Amino acid sequence: MIYDILDKRMRLNLHNFVRWKHSTRYLHTSVSNQLLQLRKTMALQEAQVTAMVKSACAEYAKPNHGNLSAETIGRLESEEGWDWTDGGKEYLAIRRKDLALGTWIILQRLEYASTNHGRLSTWHIQKLQKIRGWRWGGNFSLAELSLMASWIEKQRREYAKPNHGHLSKVDVRKLESFPGWTWSGPLYWREEETCTQK
Repeated sequence: MIYDILDKRMRLNLHNFVRWKHSTRYLHTSVSNQLLQLRKTMALQEAQVTAMVKSACAEYAKPNHGNLSAETIGRLESEEGWDWTDGGKEYLAIRRKDLALGTWIILQRLEYASTNHGRLSTWHIQKLQKIRGWRWGGNFSLAELSLMASWIEKQRREYAKPNHGHLSKVDVRKLESFPGWTWSGPLYWREEETCTQK
């Protein structure tokens, strides 16, 4: 029940962002304001996931698991990282990482759609297009998102090796110039980062 309500809310939040993105207002909105709207949407998503996890864990701790149906319990327990004993901490960490990756992908797409592809150089565009499953529009499947996450983690593992493994100094510098790139933790964009239109 809680899971279903959250799922509907999350879909509505993303639907509203997409609807706004295709509205006339969006066409006259700067890229930095588009990012602000996206950031608000993703912050709302994260808050709702956190609230759902806390609520579900509280219900589960009640006699007969409170208002949680057997189906909801089964669905939650089938989720990667779900554990009733840790209060959903591992699950939340995974979901935050997923939201960060999704936000980073949208950020790259917004840059690409801006004048002269914003801060994305030809090198950035080619690197992204070489990731199996990458495309500039449409939704990604979980398998495609997993491939992108693997590519990012591969770059990070190379960077962590002595002398940055197979990454040249130029590769390191160019990866660091990706909007929102970090060498550890979730991908993000810094508050002071805004897309510059060339």
